[in-house]
Amino acid sequence: MKTVIHQIVDGYDVVLGFGQAAVDPVALSAKVTPQLATTVEAGACASLSQAINAAALSQAQSTSQAIYNERTAALNALIAKWGPLSAALDARHTALNVALDQDPSVHFTPGSFDSVKEDFLLDPQFATLSAITDAQAVNPQRCMICIDTTLVVDNRGTLYWTQAGGIWTQALITTLGATVPDGATLDAALTADQRTQIAAQAEAARVASLSPDAALAEATAQQQAAKAIVAEVQTEVTAGVSTAAQLASAQAVYAQALEAINAKYGLTLE
Repeated sequence: MKTVIHQIVDGYDVVLGFGQAAVDPVALSAKVTPQLATTVEAGACASLSQAINAAALSQAQSTSQAIYNERTAALNALIAKWGPLSAALDARHTALNVALDQDPSVHFTPGSFDSVKEDFLLDPQFATLSAITDAQAVNPQRCMICIDTTLVVDNRGTLYWTQAGGIWTQALITTLGATVPDGATLDAALTADQRTQIAAQAEAARVASLSPDAALAEATAQQQAAKAIVAEVQTEVTAGVSTAAQLASAQAVYAQALEAINAKYGLTLE
């Protein structure tokens, strides 16, 4: 008898695995022993066992070699009869065990997430699992099988983005059966331009969350870094290493950088 391990996940009763239901030896013995006791083989074996024990005792009490030999032959004859009967009894025992394999009463009670089912009831489930495996080789869409053999898509862990009004929003699928909305873009499918847009949006949100003092400090540090570049070129011009045209170019770059800094932080640094 098989057991199906299953659990309710997001409202779906999904199969987590399969196993063999464990037999309770005490319960099995309680079923088998009374049935064996009523068989012809059991009765004959019991009678022969008594006769064999008596013959063995008689053999041990022999008073001469001739008597011993005679009683040994009688004992061996009884044992020869007992052998086939014992084998037949063992066969009966095995047959009863096999017949009871589908009897839930001789198996341990399943856990809260187990269901004991007869083997033939599992055939369609195994066939469905096989079909899933074959389909995934062609179209690797993740699915889980439910206890009623229906399939439910499993997109948990899938990251995607949606865009509305120029704003990108990230979402993660965390529930069984959920699908990616129409028009959404999988994270892995984002273009370089889309990633640039998302990065700019994230940076704007970060800056907006800064306190006025933190924003001023950050902007001032960037301004000072830009000024340092101009000062370095000025030093090189004085030393005759750089030209006045290179200094003018550095100053123009600084002006553009300062404009971008002020726009980013909403300031009017000079």
